[in-house]
Amino acid sequence: GGGQGHISINGIPNSGVLVLVDGRRSLGKDANGNFNLEDLMLSGIERVEIVKGAGSALYGSDAIGGVVNFVTKRTAADTLTSSTELNVGSYADTRFNQSFGWRGARGGFRAGGGYRTYDGFDLSASNPQTIGQPSSTWKSGDVTTDVRLSNNVVFNLAADYSKRDITKYFFSGATQLASTVYDSQRALTRWSVAPSVDIQAGKDTAFNVLYTAGRYLRDETRIFVVSGQVTPQPAWREGNDELRLTGRQVLRGWGQEHLLQAGYEFRQEKLRRSTLTVADPKRQVNVAWLQQEVVLTPKLRVTG
Repeated sequence: GGGQGHISINGIPNSGVLVLVDGRRSLGKDANGNFNLEDLMLSGIERVEIVKGAGSALYGSDAIGGVVNFVTKRTAADTLTSSTELNVGSYADTRFNQSFGWRGARGGFRAGGGYRTYDGFDLSASNPQTIGQPSSTWKSGDVTTDVRLSNNVVFNLAADYSKRDITKYFFSGATQLASTVYDSQRALTRWSVAPSVDIQAGKDTAFNVLYTAGRYLRDETRIFVVSGQVTPQPAWREGNDELRLTGRQVLRGWGQEHLLQAGYEFRQEKLRRSTLTVADPKRQVNVAWLQQEVVLTPKLRVTG
C-alpha cells in the first residue's frame, strides 16, 4: 500500500468530491473513484474554496458530496514579482518552487515551476507490503496570462503540466505469497490548457467563454521482488474536454441590485482502462442552469 491524501465532505467519501485547480477539473482518479492529493504539487495557493452539498447537476456525479477548488495567486497591478520556496523535511523530502509574475496596464502573466523528491519510508524492512509512503519524484510547471484586447474584451490563457514518478510501491498478488510481491513503478502525467474570453457587453452585462482540454496518463511497470520479472501493464488514459458559456446580468429594483446568472456547459469525457468491461468508453454531458439572486435587505438574500 502507501499513504493517500483523500478529502471527505459531510461523510461523503473522496469518490464523491470533485477537486478543481483554478476552476479546472483535476483528472486521475483510481479504480475506486478516489483522487489522491499526493499526486498534485501545488504552490502559490491564495485560498481554498469549498462548496458543500450535492453539485451533480452542474459538475457531474463525482461532485455528489461537494467541490474543492484550489485558487492560485494573481500578480498585483503594475508589479514584477519573483518567489522562491525551498523546504526540506524528513525522509529526504525536498521541495523547490520558483515563480515569476508581471502585470502592466493591459495585462499580465505568471509562470512557475517546481521539483520535489521524497525517499518514502517503510514500516517494516522485513515486509515490503508495509511501506508507509512510496519513493517519489514530482515535476511541475504552469503559466497563466491575460491580455486586454479592448476596453470590453479580455483574453485569458492557463496551462499546467505535472508528472509524478513512483518507485518502491509494493503490493502482493491474490495468493499473498512472497513470490507474488511486486514493485508497482508508475509514471503519472497530467496536463491541461484553458483559453477563455471575458466580454463586458454593458455596465450590468458580462459574458465568459471558456474551453478546457485536460489529459491524464498513467503508465505502470510491475517488477517482481523474488524473480525479478518485469511486466508492463496496459496504459491508463483519461481525457476531458469542456466548453462553458456563462452570462451575468445585474437587475435593479427596490433600491437593490439583483444578480441573474445563466450558463451552458458541454463536457466530453474519455476513459481507457484495462479493468473496464467496455472498451474505451466515452460520455457526453450537457448542462444548462439559471440562478436568480434577490436582495431583500443588505443582510438577507434569496437565491433560487
